[in-house]
Amino acid sequence: GVSSEPTGPDAYGYYAYEDTDSWPLAMAYGWIEIAPGAGGTGTEVELDDNGDEQDDARMVDLPFPFSYYGREYYEMSVCSNGFVAFGPNANLESDFRNHYMPVGMGPEAMIGVMWDDHKLISDAQVATAYLPESGMFVIEWYRMRTNSNNAINTFQLLLLDPAVYPTDSGDGEFVMQYHTFTNTQTNSQDFPYCTIGIEDHSGTVGMTIGNYNSWDATATPITGNRTIRFTTQGSSISANAELNVDQSPLFFTLSDTEADFDLGAIQIGNSGEGLMSWSARARSLSDWLPEGLLPLLPEQSRETGGPDLFGYTWEDSYEIDGPEPGWVDIAETGTPVSFSQNDEPSGPFEIPFAFPFYGQAFDSYY
Repeated sequence: GVSSEPTGPDAYGYYAYEDTDSWPLAMAYGWIEIAPGAGGTGTEVELDDNGDEQDDARMVDLPFPFSYYGREYYEMSVCSNGFVAFGPNANLESDFRNHYMPVGMGPEAMIGVMWDDHKLISDAQVATAYLPESGMFVIEWYRMRTNSNNAINTFQLLLLDPAVYPTDSGDGEFVMQYHTFTNTQTNSQDFPYCTIGIEDHSGTVGMTIGNYNSWDATATPITGNRTIRFTTQGSSISANAELNVDQSPLFFTLSDTEADFDLGAIQIGNSGEGLMSWSARARSLSDWLPEGLLPLLPEQSRETGGPDLFGYTWEDSYEIDGPEPGWVDIAETGTPVSFSQNDEPSGPFEIPFAFPFYGQAFDSYY
C-alpha cells in the first residue's frame, strides 16, 4: 500500500481518509476545543476511572439519529478508555485491553479513537458538545493519562449529522482528531500501545489503522495534530485503475530423477489514479509430480499465512517443509495454573530467557 491512499474499504464499505492522503475526501486538521478545563463549552461526562481496572463508561443520548454499519442508533456509550460504542447497554463494556479490530472481545458497534488503558486524574476530562451550526456531535478526551506511565493524550471524535453530511449508503461519517498523541503505554500492566480502528455490531467486520505500534500499509503513523475521516463514500471519487503486470519468464525442466527450479518475479503496478485491489494465487496446471512429492493442496486450503505488517509468517505440519508434530506432555511435571473465575487472566509468570516478540523482549507472560 501507499501511505497517500485511503485505508480500506473494509467488508462493509468504510474508508479511512487521513489528512496526509492526496484525495478529495481527506480533511485538514482543525481542532474543535470543547473541554471545560481548556475553556470549552462542552458538558463533562461523569466518569470514575482513577487507576488500574477502574474503567468506566456512561450512556449519552445522540442529538440526531446516527447510522453505523447499516444500523441506526440514538444513544451510545462513552468510555474512559478512548472509545465509544453504540446501542442500549453499551456502557456495560469498558474493556481496557485493546485488540486488533475487528475482534470478538470488547464492545460491539465500536469506534476506537485511541483505545487504551487511560485514567482520569488531575485535570483530565471527557466532554461532549452538540454543535448544530456545524452539524456535528463532538466527544473529547482531554489530557487523559495512560495507566502505565501517566503519558498525556488529548483526542476527539466528531460524529457528522447524516442529514447535513449525506452519504450514498445512508451511513454517518465521523472524524478522529489527535491534538496530543503519546503512544507509549507499556506492557507492565496492559497491552503495549493503543488501537485505532472500527468494527460493526457483529464484531466480525471492521478495520484497524494502528495496533501494537504497527500501522496499516496505507496509513501514516499518527502523531499530534492529525485527522482521520471515516466514510462509506469511495467509488464516487475514484478514477480508473490501470493494471500493469511485468513478468519475467520462468524456465525449468521436469525430470523423474532430479528436481529443477527457476526464480523469477511478477511485478504488479497501478498506473491509474483510482484504487486497485488484487490478489494472486499459485496452482499446478499439471497432474505430473516427481516421485515422493505430495500433490498441491486444494486452492481453498490455508496451511501458510502472512506476513503481517511486522513480518511474521506461519505454516503448519501439512506443508512439505513444515514442522513435524511433536506433542510435549507436561501434565505430570508442569506447574498448575489456577483461575479464580472464568475469563480472568493469571500471572505474571516468569520466562527463563528474554523472548523477543514484535520487536520487544519479554521476560514474563499472563
